[in-house]
Amino acid sequence: MLEKFFIPEIFYIQIAVDKFIVKNINYNKIIELNRDQQYYSPRLLIANFYEAHNTLKPAVSSLKKHYRKPYILIQPIVDLSGGITSVEYRIFGELATSIGANKVAVYYGKIPEEKQMPQLINKLNGKCFGTLW
Repeated sequence: MLEKFFIPEIFYIQIAVDKFIVKNINYNKIIELNRDQQYYSPRLLIANFYEAHNTLKPAVSSLKKHYRKPYILIQPIVDLSGGITSVEYRIFGELATSIGANKVAVYYGKIPEEKQMPQLINKLNGKCFGTLW
Protein backbone atom coordinates (compact mmCIF):
# COMPACT_ATOMS: atom_id res chain seq x y z
CA MET A 1 0.00 0.00 0.00
CA LEU A 2 2.68 2.53 0.97
CA GLU A 3 4.84 1.77 -2.06
CA LYS A 4 2.36 3.51 -4.37
CA PHE A 5 3.14 6.79 -2.57
CA PHE A 6 6.78 6.46 -3.58
CA ILE A 7 6.05 5.89 -7.26
CA PRO A 8 6.05 9.28 -8.97
CA GLU A 9 2.92 10.34 -10.76
CA ILE A 10 3.38 10.75 -14.49
CA PHE A 11 1.57 13.47 -16.37
CA TYR A 12 1.30 13.55 -20.13
CA ILE A 13 0.55 17.00 -21.54
CA GLN A 14 -0.33 17.37 -25.20
CA ILE A 15 -0.16 20.86 -26.63
CA ALA A 16 -2.26 21.73 -29.67
CA VAL A 17 -3.07 25.06 -31.27
CA ASP A 18 -6.55 25.19 -29.70
CA LYS A 19 -6.25 23.06 -26.54
CA PHE A 20 -4.16 21.44 -23.83
CA ILE A 21 -4.82 17.82 -22.88
CA VAL A 22 -3.51 16.90 -19.42
CA LYS A 23 -3.53 13.24 -18.39
CA ASN A 24 -2.48 11.59 -15.14
CA ILE A 25 -1.12 8.28 -16.45
CA ASN A 26 -1.12 6.59 -13.03
CA TYR A 27 -4.84 7.16 -12.42
CA ASN A 28 -6.07 7.50 -16.04
CA LYS A 29 -7.70 10.89 -15.43
CA ILE A 30 -7.87 13.48 -18.20
CA ILE A 31 -8.65 17.17 -18.40
CA GLU A 32 -9.02 18.91 -21.74
CA LEU A 33 -8.60 22.69 -21.66
CA ASN A 34 -9.47 25.05 -24.46
CA ARG A 35 -6.65 27.47 -25.14
CA ASP A 36 -7.13 31.17 -25.28
CA GLN A 37 -5.74 32.10 -28.68
CA GLN A 38 -4.06 35.20 -27.23
CA TYR A 39 -1.04 33.09 -26.30
CA TYR A 40 -0.58 31.42 -29.66
CA SER A 41 1.36 32.80 -32.58
CA PRO A 42 2.18 31.26 -35.95
CA ARG A 43 5.86 31.18 -34.93
CA LEU A 44 5.55 29.70 -31.42
CA LEU A 45 3.08 27.21 -30.01
CA ILE A 46 3.22 29.06 -26.67
CA ALA A 47 3.68 32.79 -27.11
CA ASN A 48 2.59 33.85 -23.60
CA PHE A 49 4.34 31.76 -20.95
CA TYR A 50 2.36 33.10 -17.98
CA GLU A 51 -1.04 32.43 -19.54
CA ALA A 52 0.01 28.87 -20.35
CA HIS A 53 1.33 28.42 -16.79
CA ASN A 54 -1.87 29.81 -15.25
CA THR A 55 -3.95 27.45 -17.40
CA LEU A 56 -1.94 24.28 -16.79
CA LYS A 57 -0.99 24.59 -13.10
CA PRO A 58 -4.59 24.25 -11.76
CA ALA A 59 -5.22 21.32 -14.12
CA VAL A 60 -2.17 19.41 -12.92
CA SER A 61 -2.97 20.26 -9.28
CA SER A 62 -6.53 18.96 -9.63
CA LEU A 63 -5.33 15.64 -11.10
CA LYS A 64 -2.47 15.16 -8.64
CA LYS A 65 -3.00 12.61 -5.86
CA HIS A 66 0.35 12.76 -4.00
CA TYR A 67 2.53 15.51 -2.60
CA ARG A 68 5.57 14.27 -4.47
CA LYS A 69 6.52 16.30 -7.55
CA PRO A 70 5.37 14.53 -10.72
CA TYR A 71 7.23 13.57 -13.85
CA ILE A 72 5.87 15.38 -16.90
CA LEU A 73 6.07 14.37 -20.54
CA ILE A 74 5.13 17.24 -22.86
CA GLN A 75 4.35 16.67 -26.50
CA PRO A 76 3.27 19.19 -29.11
CA ILE A 77 0.68 17.46 -31.30
CA VAL A 78 0.78 19.82 -34.25
CA ASP A 79 2.87 19.68 -37.39
CA LEU A 80 5.78 21.97 -36.69
CA SER A 81 7.52 22.45 -39.99
CA GLY A 82 11.20 21.92 -39.42
CA GLY A 83 10.68 20.36 -35.98
CA ILE A 84 10.90 22.00 -32.57
CA THR A 85 13.39 24.82 -32.09
CA SER A 86 15.67 25.01 -29.06
CA VAL A 87 13.61 27.99 -27.88
CA GLU A 88 10.45 25.87 -27.90
CA TYR A 89 12.21 23.04 -26.04
CA ARG A 90 13.22 25.56 -23.41
CA ILE A 91 9.67 26.99 -23.18
CA PHE A 92 8.11 23.54 -22.77
CA GLY A 93 10.71 22.46 -20.22
CA GLU A 94 10.45 25.65 -18.18
CA LEU A 95 6.66 25.46 -18.32
CA ALA A 96 6.64 21.91 -16.91
CA THR A 97 9.17 22.85 -14.23
CA SER A 98 7.13 25.92 -13.25
CA ILE A 99 4.00 23.84 -12.72
CA GLY A 100 5.86 21.54 -10.35
CA ALA A 101 7.63 18.81 -12.34
CA ASN A 102 10.52 16.89 -10.88
CA LYS A 103 11.58 15.45 -14.23
CA VAL A 104 10.59 16.76 -17.64
CA ALA A 105 10.75 15.23 -21.10
CA VAL A 106 9.83 17.11 -24.25
CA TYR A 107 8.89 14.63 -26.93
CA TYR A 108 8.18 15.32 -30.58
CA GLY A 109 7.13 12.43 -32.74
CA LYS A 110 4.58 9.65 -32.83
CA ILE A 111 2.26 9.63 -29.81
CA PRO A 112 3.80 7.12 -27.37
CA GLU A 113 1.92 4.30 -25.71
CA GLU A 114 1.23 4.83 -22.02
CA LYS A 115 3.48 1.94 -21.01
CA GLN A 116 6.40 3.64 -22.82
CA MET A 117 6.06 6.96 -20.98
CA PRO A 118 7.96 6.03 -17.78
CA GLN A 119 10.89 4.76 -19.88
CA LEU A 120 10.88 7.94 -21.99
CA ILE A 121 11.05 10.13 -18.91
CA ASN A 122 13.61 7.97 -17.12
CA LYS A 123 16.05 8.28 -20.05
CA LEU A 124 16.73 11.76 -18.67
CA ASN A 125 18.84 12.30 -15.57
CA GLY A 126 17.87 14.65 -12.75
CA LYS A 127 15.85 17.75 -13.51
CA CYS A 128 17.01 18.19 -17.07
CA PHE A 129 14.85 18.33 -20.12
CA GLY A 130 15.55 17.49 -23.68
CA THR A 131 14.49 15.50 -26.67
CA LEU A 132 13.66 11.84 -26.83
CA TRP A 133 13.14 10.10 -30.15
